[in-house]
Amino acid sequence: MLKLHQISKKYGLHQAVKSLSFSISEGEVVGFLGPNGAGKSTTMRIISGCSTPTTGQLYIDSTLATPHTKDNKRNIGYVPENPPLYPEMMVEEYLLFCCAIKNVSSPYKATQKILRTCALETHAHQQIYTLSKGYKQRVGLAQALIHNPKLLILDEPTSGLDPEQRIEFRNLIKKLSNGDRTVLLSTHILSEVEAICDRVIIIAHGSIVAQDTIHNLKSMEQRVRIQTKKENTKLCTQLEQHAHITRIFSISPHELEVEYDKDIRSEIAALAVPFSLIELKQATTLEDIYLRLITKTS
Repeated sequence: MLKLHQISKKYGLHQAVKSLSFSISEGEVVGFLGPNGAGKSTTMRIISGCSTPTTGQLYIDSTLATPHTKDNKRNIGYVPENPPLYPEMMVEEYLLFCCAIKNVSSPYKATQKILRTCALETHAHQQIYTLSKGYKQRVGLAQALIHNPKLLILDEPTSGLDPEQRIEFRNLIKKLSNGDRTVLLSTHILSEVEAICDRVIIIAHGSIVAQDTIHNLKSMEQRVRIQTKKENTKLCTQLEQHAHITRIFSISPHELEVEYDKDIRSEIAALAVPFSLIELKQATTLEDIYLRLITKTS
């Protein structure tokens, strides 16, 4: 659905993006992560057609994209961090206006459908400036979806929302993706990425430092959490004697975290079974992986 090949972007002497190459399959939901200034928003603006790359090629739905390729723009819905809304307009009026500039057939029907999809029906005749931040974000999402694009680009869509609004918006994104729409999501809230995304791309200083499924990234980190029914003092002693165990963290009398330099999970499990093993699971979070990768590049 989306392919970037050696995309670079320079602003004067500043290299914002350096030879980025990645692809996203149809129906995938991909998290696009990186610190502020890493090049995420620049890349998303290039994909959306709002900016042109200095070098490189962009393909959308197998077609080479240029700034003037209208067919490609019809395939894209873009929600920047601060959506360009007209505050004095009513919600329905604004969406009908978006239909007009995007040449949407049956604009009234499309508007009513997207009002339902984004749970905006009760706010249809309300002026945008009177809406809460959460509902303004929904209007921004609605304008991106009004023409039913195949690719949805979301740049910090939950920035500034309270926890309840974030959960509502996250559930809406999950509902919208549902296997038939490709989504590229940039956010600093890593729990959202774990809840929504199939895969992540992590960039720093304009270059990719990792891209894989969350499961595969976690499995590279050699750390497990062990929960037992019996107290684990003797288990700690046994684990300390193992040559490939590097660190043990005692969380409680029944819970441990163990780091190792070789995959010995089966041996750790065997040692824990006599202590009435309840659970042995990967202890690494996406946040741990992200921070390690970003720290390496700084």
